[in-house]
Amino acid sequence: MDLVKIILLIDLSESFGRNLIRGISRYSDIYGPWSFCKMPPFYRETYGIEGILDFANEWGAHGIIGQFHQSEEISKLIDSGLFILAVDFREQFNQISNISGDYAKSGELAAEYFLSKGHKHFAFYGTHDTVWSREREKGYRDYLKAHGFDISTYAPNAVRSHNFWYYTPSPLQDWLLSLPKPIAIFACDDNRAEHLLESCKLAALNIPEEVAILGTDNDEIICQYANPPLSSIQQEEENGGYRAAALMARMIREKRIIKEDIILKPLRIITRRSTETLAIVDPYVKKSLLYIRENLDKPLHVSDLVKIVPLSRRGLEKRFSKVMGRSMYKEIQRLRMEKVISLLLDTELSVYEISMICGFPDSKNLSRQFSSLYKMTPIQFRKRNQS
Repeated sequence: MDLVKIILLIDLSESFGRNLIRGISRYSDIYGPWSFCKMPPFYRETYGIEGILDFANEWGAHGIIGQFHQSEEISKLIDSGLFILAVDFREQFNQISNISGDYAKSGELAAEYFLSKGHKHFAFYGTHDTVWSREREKGYRDYLKAHGFDISTYAPNAVRSHNFWYYTPSPLQDWLLSLPKPIAIFACDDNRAEHLLESCKLAALNIPEEVAILGTDNDEIICQYANPPLSSIQQEEENGGYRAAALMARMIREKRIIKEDIILKPLRIITRRSTETLAIVDPYVKKSLLYIRENLDKPLHVSDLVKIVPLSRRGLEKRFSKVMGRSMYKEIQRLRMEKVISLLLDTELSVYEISMICGFPDSKNLSRQFSSLYKMTPIQFRKRNQS
């Protein structure tokens, strides 16, 4: 097989781009040989698409996977004969395949997560001039609206990452101070979650007691080393990179542009200190929820929760459903599956070992419940999403 040459015009300063390239490289390791030219986005700004095309022609590139500004750039790339995949940057393109995300689903996941912690006040921080921010906000808003809640939104146009305005008094700080407390805020990405965190410090707002902050992309450099560490939604970026490479290989093999978007699903929420609190006023519901979280390794039943509070089963179930929006049984199941996913992705434990840790009677029971929820077995889920 001839050497495949691909230009990667992707921002490597963020984990999203790095994880995509890991997946692309994994495909190359298996089905290569492929050669990559990694171009930082400033090449596009400095030399323009014309300059990149000159290099592509000189190098003999087959395709380009990258972040593009305008449809005019795409038209020039198509006319050049290159095969193209666009990474969501501002908007999606109709002429070619996009590496995109199920952004509305991320918003729904964020809303469900905050509701499970008992929050009653919600906000969103993003930008109106990117598709991924708008759709995350819509998914977040629609899910909360369906549960009887509204959100406050702060969404100025995109701010360049090197602009450190959020370390000084700003409209963002004024907005934070105006919100009811405690407030749960979903940020469209981890960079803006960091804006919130630093603005909260400036405004003397406690995190997470007064302001709980959730980001997106799980950029570990941002999230782990923030103070306090930031919770974030992890997407299937590496798997998406692998599928993108497979699509590029197919276009090269069939010698035609294929319109088939690669959609990255949100995998899970990784909880860190920025959301590590329960905004629940009802003492019996809060005690029950804490008990569930602390005893997921045991064969836990609703009858166990009734024993720890001075209420009848019917009384506790009614209060729990009113506060949490779901039954105690559903909450036990949800938290168990959350722990199962974490162990599948972060460890090499067998499904049997995971079933024991998560309070299932056996691995068959775990696999049956998991398959019912995710339409695949735990092993299939691990193979698809684990690095």
